Amino acid sequence: MVSQPFSRAAGLVTAGYTHWLTLWRTDRRTLLHEQMLAVIGAGFLLSPEPVWSDFYYVLVLPVALSLAWRGRAQVNLRHMSPVLLCGSVLVLWMTTTVLWDARALAQPGRMTLWLWNAFCTFIYIHALSDALGADATFRPRVARVMALAGLANIVISFIILGLNPARSWADDVLRLNGWAETRHPIMGAIVIGIVVLMALDRGLRVGGWYYWLTAIAGLVFIGLTGSRGPEGAICVAITVLLGLTQPRLLAVLVLGALLALGLFACLDWPFLHHLLIGHVARGDSHRLAIWARSWHDIRQSPWFGHGPGYLLAGPHEESFPHNLLLSTWLYGGIIALGLLGLYIVLVTRRAIGTANPADRALNIALLVQVGLSAMTDFSQVIRGPSLMWYIFWLPTLFAAASPQCRSAARAEGGTRHGIRDRA
Repeated sequence: MVSQPFSRAAGLVTAGYTHWLTLWRTDRRTLLHEQMLAVIGAGFLLSPEPVWSDFYYVLVLPVALSLAWRGRAQVNLRHMSPVLLCGSVLVLWMTTTVLWDARALAQPGRMTLWLWNAFCTFIYIHALSDALGADATFRPRVARVMALAGLANIVISFIILGLNPARSWADDVLRLNGWAETRHPIMGAIVIGIVVLMALDRGLRVGGWYYWLTAIAGLVFIGLTGSRGPEGAICVAITVLLGLTQPRLLAVLVLGALLALGLFACLDWPFLHHLLIGHVARGDSHRLAIWARSWHDIRQSPWFGHGPGYLLAGPHEESFPHNLLLSTWLYGGIIALGLLGLYIVLVTRRAIGTANPADRALNIALLVQVGLSAMTDFSQVIRGPSLMWYIFWLPTLFAAASPQCRSAARAEGGTRHGIRDRA
């Protein structure tokens, strides 16, 4: 009886290996898409991050490079979507800034690392964009993988918290440290915020207790991290999602939240009061000082930036701007900032032009989540494998991949994604 679950698991692994081996021989493009799903899920389970990175190197890179080598896939600018084209140019420009990065030039190993990061990110966004554009079922499959892997990550995080609660307390304030790619309280809360939105969307559309469990557990996870930016972002994003799809449910939830706040104010709940005080007592977490220092350093090289290896100096012990716009400007100059702005505009245009109303609501909610979270965190867009794949590239490419209404498709000129299969 004990060996039966292990036998079943071994059977699934064997069947999966056999299936992938068959695809390697017959349809490597589909194999690449399936391995991208595996990489997305593995980031929630494999720790530390280098293990997940090796998983990506072993699975995705050989297949992607073999497709390019055999001529079955090519980057065709005429068929590349404006979103993918702009994202690719942004990655390439940020890679170019390594050439005048003083720290990278002084340390060849560091330069090689940044070039490798940019290469992996370039492959990732092309493979993900191709999968989203080639298969209409890939979007819901991504949401399912995010929900199930995210739920597993949350469960592991809660178990670790229960076994070692002291690990998540800092200065008498609870800051839940997650597992794998959610190990940092702020960044982990942003990642789980993406998970919550996808799980909530699937729960509203198709049901499934695990989607609802993921959404609820994810909200608890975010609250326990004590990360105020992600908390505010997910509240606004859920409001947008429900306001566009289930306004009555939103009204009920708002009423329930008001009643809960009333009970909280009237009753003596020491633990909750302690959490609230801990939230307020941290002030701005040095954000204003960090942004001021970032602006000071941006003005030293506003056009071309300082390169990806540049570190902020100051009394705040933070080495990056904690803001996507300032980070991009600091590292890549005004050119990178312009490319990022164009990328955001193109993604937003695609999200708003989505034909299916439910898809449109999720896309807009994801962009709200990303946009608000990016104002208080986010760093290098070319770093990878890293959290930026989950909190920036995946949700933006996901939001831009939905079928468009006729007017939006006509305005875009019928362009398609960039990795084409000629086999």
